[in-house]
Amino acid sequence: MKSHIFRVELSQDEDGRWNAVIPTLRACYTWGNTKEEALAYIQDALRCCLEDMMAYGEALLPDVEVIDAPVAAVTL
Repeated sequence: MKSHIFRVELSQDEDGRWNAVIPTLRACYTWGNTKEEALAYIQDALRCCLEDMMAYGEALLPDVEVIDAPVAAVTL
């Protein structure tokens, strides 16, 4: 198993909801009513994105990236 760590960008809309995006994976984004909810949902979105990439034989990004920012981590 390999662990993949991705930087998550968080932003808050005018209506109060939080958006979570993984910039290195264009299709990996979600939102939640709270920051914590958005971070929990991005974990699920990331797992789905990586599983799809693996199923279709797409190359994954480097194994581990260590950064000082909110992250989503998935072990496959």
